[in-house]
Amino acid sequence: MKVMQWVQAMVVAAKVASADIVMSQAGSYSQVGTVQPADAVQETSSSFSSTTTRDTISTTGGQTTSTGSYLAPFSTDAPSETLFQRYDTLTTMAPIINVASDLLTRPLPTNKWWGNLMHTTVADTDTVANPVWSNPYAVKLPKEAPYGIQVCYSYSYRSFADEVDGVIKYYLHSFHNDLTLSATEFASTKPDYEIYAFSDFGIKARTCVSGSDSCMDSALVIGMAFISATYSGLTASIESEYAMTLVDDSTAGKYVIQLPNSQTWVVFASDTSASFSIDSTGKALVSDGEYTGTLRVAILPDSDNQNVYDDYSSCIVRGGNVSMESRTSYSLNWETEGEGCDSTGLLHFALPHQVEAISDAITAQTSGAIVLHATTRGQMVGQVTTSGSWTLSESETDEEIDFYPANKLSADVISETNLLSTLKSDIDDDWSLNTGSWYFNGKAYQKYASLCLMAADSSIVGDDSSLLSSCLSKLENLLEPFLTNTLGSPLAYETSYKGIVTSQIFTANNADVEFGNGVYNDHHYHYGYWITASAILKKLDPSWEGMAQMETMVWTMLRDVVNPSAEDTYFPKFRHFSWFIGHSYSHGVTPMADGKDEESTSEDVNFFYGMMLWGKVTENQGVEDLGSLMLRLNARAIRTYFLMKSDNTIHPAKFVPNHVTGIFFDNKADYATWFSAEKYCIHGIQMLPVSPINGLVRTKEFVTQEWDDILSKEAIVTGVDTSNAWLSLLLVNYAVIDQADALSKLAKATMDDDCPSTSNAQASPTYVRAVEGFFTPKSPVEDNKSLFKRFELVPPSWDEFQRRFSQMEKSNDDSSAPRCLKAVYFVRHAEGIHNAADKEFGSERWKNELAFLDKYLDADLTPFGINDAQSKGPTSVKAELERGMPPMERVVVSPLSRAIETAQNFFAKDQLPGSPFVSIESCREVLGCHTCDKRRTVLELKLKFPDVDFSAIKEEEDMLWMPMHRETDEEIQARARVFLLELFREIPERNVAVVTHSGFMESVCAAVLGIRIHPANCEVIPLVLEAV
Repeated sequence: MKVMQWVQAMVVAAKVASADIVMSQAGSYSQVGTVQPADAVQETSSSFSSTTTRDTISTTGGQTTSTGSYLAPFSTDAPSETLFQRYDTLTTMAPIINVASDLLTRPLPTNKWWGNLMHTTVADTDTVANPVWSNPYAVKLPKEAPYGIQVCYSYSYRSFADEVDGVIKYYLHSFHNDLTLSATEFASTKPDYEIYAFSDFGIKARTCVSGSDSCMDSALVIGMAFISATYSGLTASIESEYAMTLVDDSTAGKYVIQLPNSQTWVVFASDTSASFSIDSTGKALVSDGEYTGTLRVAILPDSDNQNVYDDYSSCIVRGGNVSMESRTSYSLNWETEGEGCDSTGLLHFALPHQVEAISDAITAQTSGAIVLHATTRGQMVGQVTTSGSWTLSESETDEEIDFYPANKLSADVISETNLLSTLKSDIDDDWSLNTGSWYFNGKAYQKYASLCLMAADSSIVGDDSSLLSSCLSKLENLLEPFLTNTLGSPLAYETSYKGIVTSQIFTANNADVEFGNGVYNDHHYHYGYWITASAILKKLDPSWEGMAQMETMVWTMLRDVVNPSAEDTYFPKFRHFSWFIGHSYSHGVTPMADGKDEESTSEDVNFFYGMMLWGKVTENQGVEDLGSLMLRLNARAIRTYFLMKSDNTIHPAKFVPNHVTGIFFDNKADYATWFSAEKYCIHGIQMLPVSPINGLVRTKEFVTQEWDDILSKEAIVTGVDTSNAWLSLLLVNYAVIDQADALSKLAKATMDDDCPSTSNAQASPTYVRAVEGFFTPKSPVEDNKSLFKRFELVPPSWDEFQRRFSQMEKSNDDSSAPRCLKAVYFVRHAEGIHNAADKEFGSERWKNELAFLDKYLDADLTPFGINDAQSKGPTSVKAELERGMPPMERVVVSPLSRAIETAQNFFAKDQLPGSPFVSIESCREVLGCHTCDKRRTVLELKLKFPDVDFSAIKEEEDMLWMPMHRETDEEIQARARVFLLELFREIPERNVAVVTHSGFMESVCAAVLGIRIHPANCEVIPLVLEAV
C-alpha cells in the first residue's frame, strides 16, 4: 500500500519545512496513513453516548456518573459478559504477593513503578525480591535478612557497557543495601509484608512480625526525598551491608552516618528522647529499647552540608493523586502528614521535564537547590510546597491537532506522484484481519481506515465520493467480527487484576502470546490502533449501523488502558500512564530485574492521539481534552528522555550518540529492542505508525541528527537491496530532511506487511511457541544411548512425523495467515574445563572463587568432553537418520568455543549440511560474572574456527558479558525469546540443530513449554516450533 508512504513523506516534509517544531510550538499533525514493516515486533455492556460533554459523561443505559471533572469515569458498568468471557486463572501464571486481602477484590495496578513488590513468578514466590525505583532511590522488600525497607541510592552504582568507537550500548545500576529500615525482632523470623493501599504515585505498606501487631508502616512514593517508617511495638534498627565508619549524634533526633562507599546519610527520629547506638557488627544503628515513632533516612547530596534536610524532616508524603484543571494544566496533589507541611513545606524531588513545566520551579541553578540523580532520567531537583500540590502546564500546539494536516498536498504533487491511481489500487487490494493477533490486526485496521480518510480528501479525489463509499463498505464488512468480539482469539475480561486481555493466554496456557498482552504488556500499543482507526471510521460514517457495537468495544478498550477514575471498579486507574514520569510503562504483571520499561514511544503517542480523536468524534469534550493533555505531556517526556539530540544532558555523554534509548527501563537504558539487534529496528520502532502526529516528538533537528549520524550509514539505506520493509519506514522519516530524494528511493522500496509464512521464512513473527503432537517427555528418563534422553517421538514413525509436519504447514493455505514451522534440535555442549572444575572442587568453590578466574575464559572442551561428543553424537544421530529422521539442514552454534567444538564432534561429516555452521550471539550461556561465559573477539574466533560463519555477530568485542552482573532468569528468558524470533527471521531451513548451553536450553523450555529442563552434557532436546 504504497500510497500511504508517499503521502506521509510529502506531508511530513512539507509541514516540517514550514516551521521547526519545538516543545511548546508544535504544528498540527494527523493520521493519514501508516507504514508497518513486517518484522516490527513489539505489541461493556453499556452503550456510550456520542454527545456527552465534559461536565456530564453518561451512558445510554441511563447511568449518570460523576460530574464536573475531566477525570470522570467513562462508565461504571460491568464489561459485557456476552462479549467478554470471564477468566480467573491468571494468578497461576502471574502470582500476586504482598497485597492485603481486601485489595484483591479491587482493580489492581499492573504497570506501575512499584510492580516488582507485588509481582512474582511461580518458581520465585519465596526466593527472589526485585527492587523498584522510586527515584532518586531504589527500594526492595527483601526475602532474606536484613528484612524491612531496603534502600539504595542507585546513582552511586552506575556501570557501563564497554565503549565501541567512544559510544556505549547501555548503562545500568546495581542494587546494594545502603540502609535498611528494620527491627531487631525481624532477625529471628521473616516478617510479613503487606501492601494495604495504592495511590496514583505510590503504595502504603506494613512490615510486621508474623502474627502480631508489632509493625513498621511506610509509604513509598515516587520522587520521595526521604524513606520513612513509623514503628509500633518494635526495636528499631537501621542496617547496612557496610560498616558505619562514623555516626554523628550531636543533634537530638538526628544521626549522620558515613559509609565507606563515600556516601553520607542522615537519619531523623521523631522521638528525640530515644537513644540509638551502633551494634557489635558495626553495621547497624539500633534503638536502646522499643521505639514508637517515625524514622526517616535520606542521602546527603553534599557531605559538607549536613543540615540541608533539617527544615523538611517533619513533613511526610504518604501518597498522591492527579487532578486536571484545564486542557493545559494539571496538578499532582500530595497526601502529607506532619507538623511542618503547612509551614516549611513538603520537600519532594521533580524530574527534568517537570522542572520545565512547574511554574516558579526550583531549578538546579537555584541557590540552595537540593539535587540528586534518578537512574535513567537525569537530575532530580527538590521542590518545596506548602500547598501540598504541584501545578504543571502543557501549552497548546499552535494549530489544532485533527485528522488531516493543516497543509494539504498541492495539485502538482498529487498529479506528479499519480496519487489517486495508487490510492484506488490500494483500496482495491485484498484486505484482511486474519493475522490472529490483536496487535497486527489493529495495525491493519488503522492502515485501511487511513486509506478511507484519504478517499474522503477532496484535494485528492475531487468531488467523487464513490471511492470513499467503496472503501467504507469494504472496511465495515471487514469489521463485523470486531463488533461481536469473535475476531481471532477473542478479548476476555480477566478478573484477578481486572482488565481486557487476549483469551489466547488461557487457551494456550502461555504468558508470552501476543507480546504478553495477557499479562498486561503493551495494551496501549495494541488497543491504540483500534481506537485511532475507529475514530477515523466514526468521523467518516457516523451513522453506520454497526456504530453502537463499535463504540462499546472502543470505550471498553479505553477503560482498560486509561480509566481516569476509581469510581470505575472494573479497571485500575491509568493502567499504563504515569502522570509523574510523563509516559507509559509497557511491562505488565511479571517481575523484571531492571523494573518497568517502555520501548515504542511512537505507539504510545498513537494511543493518546487516538483517544483525543475519539473524544472529538463522540463530541465528548472531556475525553478530547484529557487525551490532548496526555498527548502533549507524553510528547514532552519522549523528547526529554527517549529521543536524544546531541545536546542531551539526561543520559551519559557516551550514550547520547545512539540518539534513541532503545529499551528504556527504570534502572537501565539499553540501545536494543526485544526482537532485533539491528539499528534500523532500534530506531524504526520509535517511528511507527508513521503519522504527522509523530512530528510532535520527532523534531526536524532530531531527525536530521539521527539520519546523519546513524541511519544514513545503515546497509539497508546504502545498499542496493530494497526488499527490507524497514527501509520504507526509514525513508518516510528521511522525507523530513529531503523530500525529493526520499520519494525517489521510496518508489523502489518494499512496503510489505505480510505475516510469517513458509514461503517467506524471514518475515518476523510476534512470538514462537511449541507445537504439540510431535515430541513428548519420556517417563522415566532414559540413559544416553538414544539421541533423545527425555523425549520420544509421538508419531509412530519419522515418515508420519514428516507427513504431519507438512500437513500442518499447509493447514492454513486458504487463510492469509499461513503457518511457519521448524523442527529444532537443541544440543547441550559436551564437558568443558569449567564443568570439570566444578566437579573436582565442588560447586561452592566454583561459584564463589574459580568461576571468576581468567584461566576459564571461554572454556574449551576437556579431552573427555571431546570423546563424549564423538561417542554419543554420530552414532545416535545415525540411528535416527536410518529410522527416517529428516537430516539437519543447518547447524546454529553459540559463539562460545565449547559449543562450536561440540558441534564439530557431535555430527559426522556425512550428517552435516554443506553450508557452514552459523554462529548467533543470542543463544549463549547465562551472561556475566563467570569468565567461562565470556566470548573471544570475533577475530580470535575466526582464526580458531575458520569454517564457521560469524557474520551475524555485529560487535568485535563481547558487549554482552558484564563482570559485575549475572543475567537473571527473566533476562535470559527474554533473550531466549529473541533468539527464537531470530531463528525464524534469519534461518530459512526447516530442520535445524542448535548447539548451545544448559542455562539457555532451560530458558527455552521455560519460554515455550512452561517447564524447566536441565540437560546433561551432549543431551538433545527436540522441539517443533511455530512462528505466530
